[in-house]
Amino acid sequence: MKDLILNNLPLKILALVISFLLWLNINVAQKTKLQFTNDIKVENIPNNLIIKKVYPDKVVVVLEGSKKNINKLDISKIQSVVEGQNLKEGENKLKVKIKGSLKDFKIISIKPKEVIIYTEKKK
Repeated sequence: MKDLILNNLPLKILALVISFLLWLNINVAQKTKLQFTNDIKVENIPNNLIIKKVYPDKVVVVLEGSKKNINKLDISKIQSVVEGQNLKEGENKLKVKIKGSLKDFKIISIKPKEVIIYTEKKK
């Protein structure tokens, strides 16, 4: 029994170390997806216009990152933004952008990618 354990002991230790490092690498490198709904925020609205309606008023965002980073992410600090400096009176179709600290994440999707903003002139 003792010979069975001690036979090729350095190789057994090496195999154990390699398997541990492989397990650690897989756990750290494993990517996770996070899906959440976010309200649309319109920025830089021209002074002569008011927003009547944003359709849809929410978007679904899917992010990908490590499990560790996903668990630390504060979704309340992520904004779905539409730049409104080129808004005109009536119907406007604009692209949604995501703002926030996302350097450790990949944006997989934003649905819908564009929203329709209805505006009218201030009275």
